[in-house]
Amino acid sequence: MSNISQKFIISMLRPYIENELPGWGKVYEYFVGSYENDGFWQDAEKKQ
Repeated sequence: MSNISQKFIISMLRPYIENELPGWGKVYEYFVGSYENDGFWQDAEKKQ
């Protein structure tokens, strides 16, 4: 990925990253993946 496109993506996602706005979880899941893919969280209790 070119440097310009990386800067563009970061500038578009930064408000979500810094403020954890509504919908942030879906953006994170799309680009990074779900907590379910991380073995550290496999046995964690669900939030009520």
